[in-house]
Amino acid sequence: MTEREQTIVYPVYEGLYVNLTNRCSCACTFCIRQSASGVGLDGNGGANNLWLDHEPSFEEVMAAIEEQDMSRYRELVFCGYGEPTYALDVLKPVAAEVKRRYGLPVRVNTNGQGSLIHGRDIAPEFAGIVDTVSISLNTSSPQGYQQLVRSCFGEQAFPAMLEFAREVRRYVPKVVMSTVDTTITHEDEQRCQQICDELGVTYRIRAFANAQQRPQAAARPTQRGVFDLLPSARAAFNAPRAALTGHNRRAFGVPIVTNTKSWPLVPTKHQKMPFCDQQLQRGAAAIGAWARLQA
Repeated sequence: MTEREQTIVYPVYEGLYVNLTNRCSCACTFCIRQSASGVGLDGNGGANNLWLDHEPSFEEVMAAIEEQDMSRYRELVFCGYGEPTYALDVLKPVAAEVKRRYGLPVRVNTNGQGSLIHGRDIAPEFAGIVDTVSISLNTSSPQGYQQLVRSCFGEQAFPAMLEFAREVRRYVPKVVMSTVDTTITHEDEQRCQQICDELGVTYRIRAFANAQQRPQAAARPTQRGVFDLLPSARAAFNAPRAALTGHNRRAFGVPIVTNTKSWPLVPTKHQKMPFCDQQLQRGAAAIGAWARLQA
């Protein structure tokens, strides 16, 4: 990072948050990633740079945690500028070690698409190491959900998210599903409450956050994801240059141009690339080719 050091852990109120990855299967229309580089120490600033130049290892995460005064915090939260279940192989040992060493409750904030991402039911893997799972429900209908979150899994995403909620409550003491205030109607919120009641989980309406609420946030180019840039050839050619530079290369965790520290476009033999990531890779490659022709 040229402007600020990347942030692996950061405090928000009484929680210590862990930023494991910038990869995400969604490009939510309301996401703070669209307008700011990070969140502040009190939840209302921009003191931290959550764009990573590489995904931290277990050792790096634990080293960052060890630098903190852990007596200040009431919980550890896996939540950053990406979907934390993409980094499940780091999330699980960190959660277990934090519980063993500090006795803190552990929460995972997720879009609920982890089982789609990994191609298996990951809910049982939370048993004994996670105390709360907070899932972004966002709206009550599959169509409205896709319009809001723009998941690369398309119509599979909404039912898979509900199924994950149903399954994970068997292994985790507390499951919360949330929507964002002002993004849906009150009638839709009532239907979301009914969904949560049927699933046996808690419903929460969380506050909308944007760059205006974070005056300290560093300016960055307008965020545009792969789906924004490739709806058609015309849209691609009309896209501003800013959309192809800087942090926007990581719009879905897939860099257009990689360097030695960034997550590789081509996985190693030990890394399985889900079909979703293959789609994003192809899209990023297409945008990169177009950008080189326009240079």
